[in-house]
Amino acid sequence: MSVKLSLPPDELAEKFRNLKLPGDIASLLDIEYKQLKYYLYIRKPAKQYESFYIPKKSGGFRTINAPITPLKIIQKKLNQVLQSVYKPKKPVHSFLADRSIVTNASLHLKKRYVLNLDLENFFPSINFGRVRGLFISPPYKLPAPVATILAQRHSNTASILRKHPNQGCIFSCLIGTTKTFCLEYARKAPHIGIGATMYSLLLSPSQVIEKREPSSA
Repeated sequence: MSVKLSLPPDELAEKFRNLKLPGDIASLLDIEYKQLKYYLYIRKPAKQYESFYIPKKSGGFRTINAPITPLKIIQKKLNQVLQSVYKPKKPVHSFLADRSIVTNASLHLKKRYVLNLDLENFFPSINFGRVRGLFISPPYKLPAPVATILAQRHSNTASILRKHPNQGCIFSCLIGTTKTFCLEYARKAPHIGIGATMYSLLLSPSQVIEKREPSSA
């Protein structure tokens, strides 16, 4: 199994948009269809991930399930494909090669006030149904059987964060943007930062939030 796709991003994006059948996914990821089916439906999920724990700032530990090597390769390939079709909006600064915690913070330079929010249970909220719906909806509009397979191993349970290589891109695709009035808004999942020069703008959320746009790529 090759560890990286050799096609350029524009060709990967074109093949992604033309996915019609489950077997097309295997072709796109340069693996045999029987391998794809094995990791989707035959090998038990408990044997596809290795668990470990990381400390949380608030105390206690977070459980991480990292994929075994063959599954991780498949997920990295899918991430390569998703990166070729995903068009990030300006506020997004997480899970992107050319953006980071530094670019996220730079938007709030010279702001007198900065409000940082941490979304509770953000990662576990990304479930199978949301990921499947993402791929069925515009701008992707993939057939339901294809969307089902893409979502099959790339969503979370309610209590376990799985460390998918392609998960970050999916998170960014799923979250819509928020337009703000006289504010700088930046997002680095699961954190949101809002900067303002006037303290009064941070007092009432009803005055801050102007419009919630539908999720899109």
